[in-house]
Amino acid sequence: MSQIADIDQMIKLLQTAKREIKKQHKLSQKCHESWQNSTPKRVQKLYADLNWQGMEVDKKLTDIARFYAKSSIVTGTQEKEYNPSGFHRYNY
Repeated sequence: MSQIADIDQMIKLLQTAKREIKKQHKLSQKCHESWQNSTPKRVQKLYADLNWQGMEVDKKLTDIARFYAKSSIVTGTQEKEYNPSGFHRYNY
């Protein structure tokens, strides 16, 4: 794959992960709000749903990490020095 195709795929993966995290946050709020007003069975179901959603979020984040490790956009994290001309030096 080219770098552009890898970046497009990474964007899709990140958008999916963001959607799943939003779902998890909504479920968490729902659990917190309905904890005192719901039946024990309903609370148990909400927490089970929240646990499943947490697993989905973890899977999506793992997919992102695996894709990044295999993609053509992987670069080192060490500081680099750029010399665009004889008079300029930039560390990044």
